[in-house]
Amino acid sequence: MNASIKTEEKAAAGAEKGTARRWLHALLSCALSAALLYAVLREQSPAEFAQAFREIKLPWLYGYIALYIIALFVRAQRYRMVVELCDEESKAQSYGAFLIITAVRNALVDFLPARLGELSFFYIAKRYGVAFSAAVTAFGLCFALDIAVLFGIIVTFFATSPFLALQDSLADKLGSGVTITVVSSLALLILTACIYKLSTLLELLVRVLKHIAARLPGTLAELIEKLATLVARVATECATIQKRHAYPLLILQTLVLRVCKYSSLYILLISVVPPAVIGQINPLVSTVGFISAEAAASLPISGLMGFGSYEGAWTLVISLSDVEISSPTSLIFMVHLITQAVVYSIALSALLIFFIKELRNVSND
Repeated sequence: MNASIKTEEKAAAGAEKGTARRWLHALLSCALSAALLYAVLREQSPAEFAQAFREIKLPWLYGYIALYIIALFVRAQRYRMVVELCDEESKAQSYGAFLIITAVRNALVDFLPARLGELSFFYIAKRYGVAFSAAVTAFGLCFALDIAVLFGIIVTFFATSPFLALQDSLADKLGSGVTITVVSSLALLILTACIYKLSTLLELLVRVLKHIAARLPGTLAELIEKLATLVARVATECATIQKRHAYPLLILQTLVLRVCKYSSLYILLISVVPPAVIGQINPLVSTVGFISAEAAASLPISGLMGFGSYEGAWTLVISLSDVEISSPTSLIFMVHLITQAVVYSIALSALLIFFIKELRNVSND
């Protein structure tokens, strides 16, 4: 009886601590976003900010939207391809289903801190009949490919920047272009080797998990065993993908996706900056800025929907680049606001279709 009471007391105390942490996190996120709003209002009055919106170059904005939609379709096709290779009996064979899964994932990825919004991918994929192990494989493999191609882009930019007149104060302040190229190349080689040997590495992890489970008591051992079973399925699916020689096409899709993504953001940036500044923001500055902003928005404390850390990272890149912009925080805030508006507009349309489908399923049952 006493042991049961103590267990309940510990559980209650743990719940209270968890609630306190969530409130603290929420308050810190609100404070970060409030600080961003204060910085924007110090740089520009509401009337000036509205005027800047009216001066956006619409053809460039339409170009951003077009490239974003192309990237959305490519990402959906990549998820679909991996899932079909892993789970031929999956119910979610329609391209439209993966478009909805991808559109919602794109919106929610930064909605919660530390990219926790990506968990929506698993929920909606499950509702469309995708096996959980196939969803885990698609998510994990595509994430690894994204990082690998990202390193490839970094290597390409810094290796070719002296020949393309892109070498500027940003590269000088970040460090030697040769050093960055060598380090990124090594990271790319290691990650690529891990991707190609992923099934072998996962099989090794299964053995480690089973070894650990054998030395743990009851419930904990069962949980580790279930995890080992899931990892074993993912390892089998990765081996199937490799046997079917699908990696070259997946890498090509990832490259197209990343090029579309950073090209679209560069075009959007061009659409909002003053004409006198356009020549100062080259693709190197733009790519480093958006990569840094994405990384900052993925931190545990990043502001509401990433508003705060995103602008902070970009402002730092601008200051390192010696780009002369009178109100950098306001400009990046505008870019971030437009991207969120576009992403959430498409995601809301996708969610509407998803909920209509769910309601029809309920009524049919």
